[in-house]
Parts: sequence; structure tokens; C-alpha cells
Amino acid sequence: MNKKTLLLEMENAIKLMENEKINNNKGKLQAIIDLFERAKIRINNNNLKFNAIRGAARMYAEMYSDYMNPIPEYLYHVEKKMDKFLEENK
Repeated sequence: MNKKTLLLEMENAIKLMENEKINNNKGKLQAIIDLFERAKIRINNNNLKFNAIRGAARMYAEMYSDYMNPIPEYLYHVEKKMDKFLEENK
């Protein structure tokens, strides 16, 4: 997993969450969006030491009890990509 691919995945997740936040009045999503934005900064600065977005999918599902929405699944997918990135870039 290279940096560029991970950043693209993260950007896609952010866009999904921002659309959901606006279109469905889910303002609490900003907390998760902020996690992703801070993680992107760490990646760009080559300073990512741990999976800063771990648990984001669960946070989403618990905030909204919206287990059928595809966003938590995508957040989990990105979380696993970050795990792979960290493993490959120790």
C-alpha cells in the first residue's frame, strides 16, 4: 500500500462523510472527518505512527445506529488499508 493510494482512499471516505453530513443533517460526522484530516497530515509529513482512524466505522455506527449505511463499511475498509500501510512502512 503506497502513500498516494491510501490518501486517495481517505479522501474518498471524507467526501462520503461530508456528503452524508450535509444531505442527511449528520453534523456529528465532523469529529470523524477531523480524525481523517489529521491522519492525512501525519501521512503527508511521514509522521504516522499508529492507526489514527481505528474505530471510525464503529463510531459512525454508534452515533447514528445506521448499520445498513455503506459508509461504516467503507471506513472499515480504509482502516484496514491504513493497517497495511503501517505494516509495510515500519
